[in-house]
Amino acid sequence: MILMWLACLGLLLFGLGLFQGALSDAGAFLQKRFLGLSENENSLFKILLLTKMYALSCGGLVRTQYNAMALLNTRTFSKRYSILLLCLSSVAVWSILLMGLGIWLIHWSTLIGFAVVFYLIYFWFGAGKLLFKMFFGLGLVFLGAQLALRDQSILLSTLAEGEIHFLLADGRFTSQFIWLVTSFVMTLLIGVESWSVFFCILLLSSGSLSLNGAVAFVIGELLAHLFVLRWRSRRLDNVARKIAKDYTLASVFGLVVGFVVCGEIRGVFAWGYGFGSNDIVNKNIQFMILFFALIVCQTLTTMAWGHFAAQKKMDEIGAGPYFSPQWIRQDLLSRGLFDYIQEKLKKRLTQLLDQKNNLSTTEREKIPRGILQNHDGEILNLTHWISSISDQGRENC
Repeated sequence: MILMWLACLGLLLFGLGLFQGALSDAGAFLQKRFLGLSENENSLFKILLLTKMYALSCGGLVRTQYNAMALLNTRTFSKRYSILLLCLSSVAVWSILLMGLGIWLIHWSTLIGFAVVFYLIYFWFGAGKLLFKMFFGLGLVFLGAQLALRDQSILLSTLAEGEIHFLLADGRFTSQFIWLVTSFVMTLLIGVESWSVFFCILLLSSGSLSLNGAVAFVIGELLAHLFVLRWRSRRLDNVARKIAKDYTLASVFGLVVGFVVCGEIRGVFAWGYGFGSNDIVNKNIQFMILFFALIVCQTLTTMAWGHFAAQKKMDEIGAGPYFSPQWIRQDLLSRGLFDYIQEKLKKRLTQLLDQKNNLSTTEREKIPRGILQNHDGEILNLTHWISSISDQGRENC
């Protein structure tokens, strides 16, 4: 029976992925403006604005982080702007915050209705495809959540059969640690972004989960994504690997600070402060406030770290090894960024080939053998890698 309830959660997460993918494609023009920033740009306001707009248009926190790491690894863009994008990647959770706040306030049929309208526009005029996907994805998110709320008796009857129900409702630190570890492991297994947020919303609506436990679930997921980012960066070049490590440590520190801040805010809620709504909506708003506090704390600490990290000079040695083509297959990069990186690296490969072909035999003899081998190795590596990412890009189209 519990599979019926989990199916509603699966429908919700499928819709979320559809929405985020469409949002990323729709925001291509904002991403292009960011990638067009000049290294000598003097307006701090413009830099921050375009970076935030890029993060807003990426469709997700994880995708934004990997976009920034891909730019750092391939050295196809300014290091300073790439680190800033990495630090502001948490801005990408804006859609999750809005969905969480409106999930019980907007009926799913309204969103599906808009999706039908945009589908008809696309069918007859060839425009509005991305808006159709976005509204259809949102409709599935709200449909999945509202079906799960309707069938919460299935969840309650299942939880009542064991002691897990009491553990979920227990807000003490021991229980929080258990759920943090559980969420961490689950995220490693399923790899779905923001699953813990909606899982907690559904459990809070049934009265099965404490707010402290919900915070632990979210922190566990965020820590897991950071761990995976650090793990996937272990084979990148020294600069990108070091930045990924330091960013992870700064983010973990920010989440620890956020955990303490959430505890203080939770104390305010314990005084009986509410938002004048029914109990389900009230708990949901409280949870989203705690989630927002976590994100703010993480962003502030990474921004403080990024201020100093961006000032360090990057080695003059060329980039490599490059990120795995699996990043593209797993849809971790925006389509616009993929095209940008591919174009830049093809130009780099052309320059390397021109340098090799324009060297005479006499000139080659004057160059140390180690440098020539590195040069030829870079050509082979770049040729193979460009071919690999091109194949993955065609599969994802």
